[in-house]
Amino acid sequence: MNNVAFVGMVGPPFRVLLLLLWGRCKNWLLLCSGFNQFH
Repeated sequence: MNNVAFVGMVGPPFRVLLLLLWGRCKNWLLLCSGFNQFH
C-alpha cells in the first residue's frame, strides 16, 4: 500500500478531527489567557 493512497483514504476524517482538536485547544487557551488577565 503506497503512502498517497493511505493519506488520501485517512486524510479527510483525520483533518476534521485535527481541526476539532485545534479549535478546542484554541478555545481552552483563550479561556486560560482571559482568566489570567482577570486575576
